[in-house]
Amino acid sequence: MSLPPPEQRPWLLDQLGLLVAEGGLARLVSSPLLEGLPSTEPEAQIRALLGHLGLAEVRVELEPIDLDTGALFPEARVCRRGGEGALWLIEDQGLRLRWGLRASVPPEPASLCHEVSHAWRHRRGLCVEDPRLEELLTDLTAVYLGFGLACVGGQRQRRLAQGGLVLESRPLGALSSESLCFVLGAQLAARDLSDRQLQRLLGPLHREQAQSVREAVAHFRRGGHAQLQGLLSQDADDLGQLVELPEGARPVARRSGHLGYPGAGAGLVLGLALGLLGVSAFDELRSLALMPLCGMLGGLLGGSMARTRCSGCGTNLGQQDVLCPGCGGLLTDGGSAP
Repeated sequence: MSLPPPEQRPWLLDQLGLLVAEGGLARLVSSPLLEGLPSTEPEAQIRALLGHLGLAEVRVELEPIDLDTGALFPEARVCRRGGEGALWLIEDQGLRLRWGLRASVPPEPASLCHEVSHAWRHRRGLCVEDPRLEELLTDLTAVYLGFGLACVGGQRQRRLAQGGLVLESRPLGALSSESLCFVLGAQLAARDLSDRQLQRLLGPLHREQAQSVREAVAHFRRGGHAQLQGLLSQDADDLGQLVELPEGARPVARRSGHLGYPGAGAGLVLGLALGLLGVSAFDELRSLALMPLCGMLGGLLGGSMARTRCSGCGTNLGQQDVLCPGCGGLLTDGGSAP
């Protein structure tokens, strides 16, 4: 995989810009990204995805179906996906969402993200008449809403024969893998993530998919930087809006401190080692006086070196970190920590 053809990129960015104009810039650049679902039960997963969108109060109703949804529910015209879907949004009644779930086709997280994105588009009045175009726009919307990692990770469905030979590999969504990785790369580049954060986010992906996302991030940091800045500048005032955290996510504090105590401890150990060496080599007990001297020097040196740690897991943080690379918590300002 690589970047999509140059002639396709302006359309992808234009459509992403329309979503920013509709839903706000904060959703693209500062709201949490979905990295996993807390359950394997479809209802719990749907609730988690709705909570990610700030719709945790909406009631979810699932109806098992085995036949074509269009035949069972003639009214199911809510951003319809087609006959192959495992989940259908049948009815939207404000605080109640009615879904059809195919028991014979267990829904994958990427498919659930796609269908919940359909619901978001329907509530915003964004659905279009052309079903093929609606599928393309829904995949793009899923990335904008923070579901990009799940959608990219669920793009490939493989059938393996004996010996690990790949017999079939096909995309599950409407957008190509290259296009999905390109849009996700734009989102990650807009967040100005550190290399360590990118490594943590992209680690669970297939190697080719992770590489395509990295290529997209590099593109938007270099040749495509002007296009990305144009996308971000159209709604700069929206950065202050708050977006509800997804279920299971929690904020953690950024604890600032210094290395005074660790430095003093290291100095004492070094001084003790030097003192014992002096005693054994020269039979000079006064060499043990190096221990407090080295401890004091180590403490002074460590006290001049600042560090920042996560209050949740104690991981050392970089200045550009937005999410803790250890526990994945959303970093906020905090007090000092020794």
